[in-house]
Amino acid sequence: MELFKTRLLQQWRFHRKLFRSVADWTTYMYLFIPFGAFIFFLYKETILNGAYGFFHYVPAVPFIFLLLLLGSMGYLRTFEEAADRLFLLQHQRAFRQLKRSAFMYSMLIQAVYVSLCLLALLPLLVHHYQFTALAIGQIVCSMMLYFLVSKSFHFHKWIKAIVQLLIGAGLTGMVVYVSFSTVSITILLIFSCIVYYEKNHIRSNRYFDQHISVEREAYYRWQARIFMVNPELGSLMPEKHSLKAPRFLKGRLFKRSNDATSELMLKTLIRNKRYRWGYVRLVATTIPLYFILPLWADMTLLMLSYYMLNSWLVSVMEEIKGHAVFKVLTIQETAWHMSLQRIKSYAINYVLLFIAIVILLENIFS
Repeated sequence: MELFKTRLLQQWRFHRKLFRSVADWTTYMYLFIPFGAFIFFLYKETILNGAYGFFHYVPAVPFIFLLLLLGSMGYLRTFEEAADRLFLLQHQRAFRQLKRSAFMYSMLIQAVYVSLCLLALLPLLVHHYQFTALAIGQIVCSMMLYFLVSKSFHFHKWIKAIVQLLIGAGLTGMVVYVSFSTVSITILLIFSCIVYYEKNHIRSNRYFDQHISVEREAYYRWQARIFMVNPELGSLMPEKHSLKAPRFLKGRLFKRSNDATSELMLKTLIRNKRYRWGYVRLVATTIPLYFILPLWADMTLLMLSYYMLNSWLVSVMEEIKGHAVFKVLTIQETAWHMSLQRIKSYAINYVLLFIAIVILLENIFS
């Protein structure tokens, strides 16, 4: 138990150090307080007032299946380390106690996660989908069972995906046709999975390498997500630039001679894979929200998207400007500024204006 506590504290110290290295507490305060207020008023104006938006078009069966997929997120921790093969394997009792405590910790975290998700969706489940208390209890048990099955059994990648889809479909049917017998069967299957995990993962070391891989992924999960948002933080190595001829946009985009700087900036933005997909990710991730949120929230999201895209574009252009080629090729600040404003019009203003028109038309004709 002491070893488990030590490694758990080590995990949270690592997370605290990581978040401190990214930003200080004032940054998180100014980030989370407005975001929390936005989520609160959004939740109050939609779910609590019976304005379910996009959920009106989602039948109960796919919604339940999506809930089960949501419940499978997370990690079944073991807190094992690679060096345990040399030292801790010789002390089986302590090693089993470590894995058993980690399993209980993982199940507790997952139960809290499932409870919070269902608590937030409770008005939707009761008033829109007309689920009874027994059905909600079945959903809770099904989400926990699906989590256990998806994390406990090791198959080939494609076989595991097919098995999970079949199990998800079966559990969805048990929720739709809920009864006391289906709830009892689900609880019995949960205990069976726990017994299986105890026998094959805690009392046995046959999945030691898989445990190490999953544990490493769980330990560095927040670091991986930060690197996903900002890939250049993941390595101090300079980005590799391809010397191949461009595949597209070989001709001139602007005809006037004084548009050479805009031509260079726009083609660099589109041809560079990191810049191109960074822009697509920033725009595409917000598009589904416009069809779910009310009009006032859509307008707020548009303003946030404008400042987010504007900050991203300015940082990208400053990075392009710092390239070694511009130490030889001198471009005046006025030309840079005019070109930046022109790129903003194409990449930000026109795109967000088109989205705003679509939102207004949707609200007028809905």
